[in-house]
Amino acid sequence: MIVIGNPRDRRVALWQAALARQGQPPARVISYYDVLAGTLDLASLIKPNELVRIESPGKDEQLYRELVCFAAELAPEPDFEHWPIDADLPQERGRLWGNRQWYRGYRHLLGQLERQLSALNARLLQHPTDIAVMFDKVACHARLDAANVIVPRALPAVGSFEQLQTAMQAQRWQRVFIKLAHGSSASGVVAYRTNGRQMQAITTVELVQTSAGLQLYNSRNLRTYTHLHEIQPLIDALARQRIHVEEWVPKARLAGKVYDLRMLVIAGKAQHTVVRTSTSPITNLHLLNPRGDLAAVQAQLGAEFWQTVQQQAQAAAACFDHSLYAGVDLLIANSLKHCLVGEVNAFGDLLPNVLVDGLDSYEAEIVGARDQGLVVRV
Repeated sequence: MIVIGNPRDRRVALWQAALARQGQPPARVISYYDVLAGTLDLASLIKPNELVRIESPGKDEQLYRELVCFAAELAPEPDFEHWPIDADLPQERGRLWGNRQWYRGYRHLLGQLERQLSALNARLLQHPTDIAVMFDKVACHARLDAANVIVPRALPAVGSFEQLQTAMQAQRWQRVFIKLAHGSSASGVVAYRTNGRQMQAITTVELVQTSAGLQLYNSRNLRTYTHLHEIQPLIDALARQRIHVEEWVPKARLAGKVYDLRMLVIAGKAQHTVVRTSTSPITNLHLLNPRGDLAAVQAQLGAEFWQTVQQQAQAAAACFDHSLYAGVDLLIANSLKHCLVGEVNAFGDLLPNVLVDGLDSYEAEIVGARDQGLVVRV
């Protein structure tokens, strides 16, 4: 088996440990850095019909900059921020910048990998095209909607705060969730509401005025902005990275907290599930929100509706049928009668300490691959 990823990332180490527990030899690791450098001959490293796992590029800030640089020579997009090849790229930890360009670089790299791996007849745990769509919230939402998977209603493309206000008024919406189209771990998320006179934006983003202008920083501490002079530049700056705007669906509550679910679907079957809880509208565990009690959620929803929830996750994952697994984020409406799919995550399988039939998420993927004939028994 081959893993294309960041050798220093904990995901690679956890995958190697899972292989060992399942009696498989360790995977050979090909670094994203080496792929980007263009110095590797994949044909000499990957044997025909060899099994390949494409892993998350992770939170490596240098790799992020490399991918931004990789896209620097692509044609600039007029609506979005573009950093030229000779730009002095930001170095500050937590700075929110270049997200759209990072995605273009990663998508371009995935396209190269797809062509090379296809020529080698490599077998894939997840397909590069699927990964690219799952990393694009606009495209992912459209694919799910076209397949009649229940998703929150979304606004057309929004390029500024003014356009957001106009679109919300046209739909008569007072509350929306604004997400970076290519963000992860709650980066750049804004829960925004207005009644036409007052407004409020709850977000992970810290606004910092500098001599070079407004800069944005990701934070684990949620901030609440209530003034137009803060909210307008925030939304305008995020829109330069490309945003996806959905209707804010009030989440179900349990034990005084709202919650949603991350459900891992492997080989078409809903398996490992994490309950993400929060006292705020934003539930991502990256913000140090606690996990909730899965048994309590199942009891609250009842067996029949819980089966519906699992079916929704499976229907969402089926939209990416060239990939063995996907992590699906599920919103349970506060009426406890509706389940919507918020996102599908190509790398949503990092679920430590969650076991199903005694297997963690990575072991279950290995078993699923084996059952699909992708892994040879040792």
